[in-house]
Amino acid sequence: MKATPLKIRRYRQISRTVRCFLRDYWTAHGYGPTLDEIRQALAFNSISATRNWLYEMRDRHDLLFEEEIARSFRLPGQRTIFPDEP
Repeated sequence: MKATPLKIRRYRQISRTVRCFLRDYWTAHGYGPTLDEIRQALAFNSISATRNWLYEMRDRHDLLFEEEIARSFRLPGQRTIFPDEP
C-alpha cells in the first residue's frame, strides 16, 4: 500500500514529537520514559495506538527499543555519557 502525503506528514509530525520528547526526557532523567509517559506526550488516548506508532518508528529505524525491557526507548546513535566517579 502506497503512503499518501497525509500519512507521510502525520508520521513526520509524530516521529519528531517522539524524538524531541525522548531527547529531553533522557537529558532530564538519565533513563528512558515509560510507554505511558510517551502516550501522554503524544496526547494519545490509548497505549495500543502509542505502541503501534513506536513499532512503526522502529521498523523505519527511527527508534530503538527492546521488547519486554522497561524504559528501553532510545534514539539511533544516542550515546549515554556517565559522569566520572570520585
